[in-house]
Amino acid sequence: MRARILVREALDVVKDLILPLVAIPLIPLFILVKLALKPFERPITRTPSEVAEILRGFLGGTTSCELWDDFICIPIADPALEAIRKHCLKLPPPWDASGDMEGAGRIIRAYIEELERAVEQAHAADEARA
Repeated sequence: MRARILVREALDVVKDLILPLVAIPLIPLFILVKLALKPFERPITRTPSEVAEILRGFLGGTTSCELWDDFICIPIADPALEAIRKHCLKLPPPWDASGDMEGAGRIIRAYIEELERAVEQAHAADEARA
């Protein structure tokens, strides 16, 4: 019985020492693989309504840092929405008071109006087909 306990303790020590020695060098490898595969990731599908809501939140201060980061960092499948996303990359983040928020606000409002028109046109086209 005592021998089993000693063997188990020895295995625990080996596991505690070897596992980190194996895992730690693999972390940079996983990071490199993730970065290498990033260009091949599929873009996210967003609707004009979703993008308009994110932009309204930008103006109103209700868009979280995480949501804004997702919006500007993850490509969008729709080319028109992707163009808006790319323009927003150049804007100061909503929580950065040192940026030109007045200029950013004008740009964002123009995009919201454009998106609202696109949503209205899509609804009108849906109703015409129905």
